Amino acid sequence: MKSAGLRALEYDRPALHNPCLVVVVEGQPKPAEELLKLWLAGEIKEVPLPDELELAISELVAEAYEI
Repeated sequence: MKSAGLRALEYDRPALHNPCLVVVVEGQPKPAEELLKLWLAGEIKEVPLPDELELAISELVAEAYEI
């Protein structure tokens, strides 16, 4: 994702059945904690994954469910 200029941030959503969320934002030279605060405050926006990464992740998830 670095080559695409993106950063993936881990967000543990409180009080939800499946609390794990990965937020993808444009890469910035800031710590992940600061980027997450900016995202939560609406100061930066989430961006979609490039198509090739979306496909690769879908394949990984499908393989994990086959096990």
